[in-house]
Amino acid sequence: MNKHVVFLSYDGLSDPLGEAQVLPYVKGLSALGWSYTLISFEKPALFARHKERLQAECQRHGIDWQPISYTKSPPVLSTLYDQWRLGRQLKKLFRKRPFQLLHCRGYITAPQGLYWQKKGIPFLFDMRGFFPDERADAGLWKKEHPLFGVVYRYFKRLELKLLSRADHVISLTEKGKTIMQEMLPRHGLSLKPCTVIPCCTDLELFNPDSWTAVQRQQWREVRHVPPSAPLLMYVGSLGTWYMLNEMLDFFSEFLLLEPEARLLLATRDNSDAVWSAARQRKIPAERILVEGFSRAELPLAMSSADAAVFFIRPSYSKQASSPTKQGELMAMNIPVFCNTGVGDTDALVGRYRSGILIPEFNSGAYQTAIQHWQSERNQGFKHCRGGAVEAFSLSRGVQLYHEVYVELLKSH
Repeated sequence: MNKHVVFLSYDGLSDPLGEAQVLPYVKGLSALGWSYTLISFEKPALFARHKERLQAECQRHGIDWQPISYTKSPPVLSTLYDQWRLGRQLKKLFRKRPFQLLHCRGYITAPQGLYWQKKGIPFLFDMRGFFPDERADAGLWKKEHPLFGVVYRYFKRLELKLLSRADHVISLTEKGKTIMQEMLPRHGLSLKPCTVIPCCTDLELFNPDSWTAVQRQQWREVRHVPPSAPLLMYVGSLGTWYMLNEMLDFFSEFLLLEPEARLLLATRDNSDAVWSAARQRKIPAERILVEGFSRAELPLAMSSADAAVFFIRPSYSKQASSPTKQGELMAMNIPVFCNTGVGDTDALVGRYRSGILIPEFNSGAYQTAIQHWQSERNQGFKHCRGGAVEAFSLSRGVQLYHEVYVELLKSH
């Protein structure tokens, strides 16, 4: 095959999200014979810490990684500057080594897809959710603001162009695809061919059979978690979308029913907000653990937990979101407590019986959910991994991307 594909990502490979949701796909597709140049925007501190390891991994898989430094400020102008640098890099690359397909991850890199499409290069728009509405829903782009209102409206116009002109669109959720199919005709447009590929999971890395009961017990002992204490876990970033206060309210209710319980927040974010919010709720400090894990360390931490919780602020934009942590936890047979109204999460939890949905953020709903988990706990949740294999398999995701690539090149 040996067709040259350029993959563009505004997330860095050294970001946790880039390492979990960019590199595994590119490695898998490279193994199927695609020749890759991967251009990503790297934040200096993370890049310095992980550069050598990631470069070695890319070289092992024949991936030409061309990192660009991410520009943080000033707002808007920094992004325009990064887009200009990306365009310059692509022109230089094409002169040196022409490419046959452009895979654009997210809205910031996607204008390059429209530019190169006019030159005959197929353009795959990997949208990763409704970006302008995510920014607005998070309060980062207030629609009435003289600058950010203009930026929001620009990206909404760009969104219509991308969805109606790209040669193929990737959506993270079926719900997001349905919204797009209903939205575009209202503007006299139609959605281009669209494939749903959720945030997939490396089932070899996230495998509960990789550790013995003794290893899990030792992991807990090091952290002073008694064998009999239920360990509840949260994985990922804190703030903006992830509802720390509500999750701590939930843990307070959990302690009423499971007095020995511990809560582990597996995050690399600053923990000050956690301790402050816990004190407000009079949660004893020894009942909470905050620890950052590398990607390689995370599966053992998950395997040592009894259940997980994630509350994500429900909004219009989040209907197109696929939480990376959902597939990883399912793969480890860890049931989740999660709220409704986020992407396909409700449907997947119901279909695979992989957790307990919480319809409201209040004491009654929390107690009902915890009692439900207690009643099923002894039966175990070893069936969850089967759902992850069916819904979140990385090899299935790679195969779907491969089929899209083949179809795009066939039609050009």
